[in-house]
Amino acid sequence: MLNPAAELHEIFVSWRDDPRATNLERREVQSRVGLMRSVRAMVLLDEIFTEIDELQAAGRRVGAYEKAFLSWTHAVLCVATGWPGGSKAVLDFPEHAMDVLDQLADILDHPPTRPKLDPTAMQVLESRLQDVLATLADDDVLDDRLKLHIQRTVRHVQTCVGEFEVYGESETMAALDALWVGIRAAEAANPDGKWAKFRDTFFMPTAVGLIAAMPQTIAQIATAT
Repeated sequence: MLNPAAELHEIFVSWRDDPRATNLERREVQSRVGLMRSVRAMVLLDEIFTEIDELQAAGRRVGAYEKAFLSWTHAVLCVATGWPGGSKAVLDFPEHAMDVLDQLADILDHPPTRPKLDPTAMQVLESRLQDVLATLADDDVLDDRLKLHIQRTVRHVQTCVGEFEVYGESETMAALDALWVGIRAAEAANPDGKWAKFRDTFFMPTAVGLIAAMPQTIAQIATAT
C-alpha cells in the first residue's frame, strides 16, 4: 500500500482483533513473517512522521497527529502490555488513537489539489520582473536600502514561482504583496514617474479582495497594463 497510515491501521486492527493471550502469540514475532511485520510497522511510523511534517509545511493542522504518534509508537512497541505476559490486545490500541490514524489515512488518500501555474503567464511575469530589475539599476534616486529590498523581493517572487510545489500559493502571494509594497514605495520616493508603470502590474491581492487561485492571479498580472 502506498498510504503508510492506512497500512499501519490495517496491521493494528489485525493485532488488536487476534484472540490469543500474549503479544508474542498475537504478533508471531518468533516467526520470520511475524517479526518482519513488526519491523514493517516501525518503518511505517517513520514514513508517517514524514507525511505529518509535509502536511504541517503545507499549512495543515497536525497537532492531533503529533499527539497520537506517541500512542502509535507505544502500540508497536507493546508499551502498555509487554510481550510474554497475558494481556488484552485492545489496551495497546486506544480508540481515539485508532480513529486519528484512520483519519490521517483518509487525508493521505485525498491530498489537496494544488493549482498549477500557466507557463505563458509565468513567462510574461518573468519579463515584468526583469523590467523591474532594469528600472532599479537605472534609478539614481532611491536609497540603497529600498533598492536592496526590491531586488530581494523580486528574487523571492522568482523563487516562489519557479518552485511553486515547494512554496505554495500562500508564500507566493505574500511575495507578490511584498513586491507591490516595495514598488509603491519606489513610486513615492521617485518623482519622475518611472515606477508608475508597475502600479497595476504588481498589486497586493488582499487590498483589492483577490483571494484567487494562482493561475488566475498570475494571468491577471500578465495582462495588466
